[in-house]
Amino acid sequence: MSASRHEVTVEVFGGTSTIAVTGRASDGTTPQLAALRAAATLRHVHATLTRFDPSSELSRLNADPRTVVPCSPLLRRLAAAVAAAGA
Repeated sequence: MSASRHEVTVEVFGGTSTIAVTGRASDGTTPQLAALRAAATLRHVHATLTRFDPSSELSRLNADPRTVVPCSPLLRRLAAAVAAAGA
């Protein structure tokens, strides 16, 4: 792997994802830093939205008996995407 490319493999959502970044960003961010940031974001999304961890936000939402439940912008975006996909 050359210095201008970096890969990070992440175990999320029951599978393996590989993030590959090539070149520097206009702000000078290295491929390694960009890949690590992307991996951290993907891990955060997984931790928030997994249904297999009772402490995840999605699991807590599913267990909440209220008809209106406050939730994060990430979970609201997921709900909107699910609604749009079903339309």
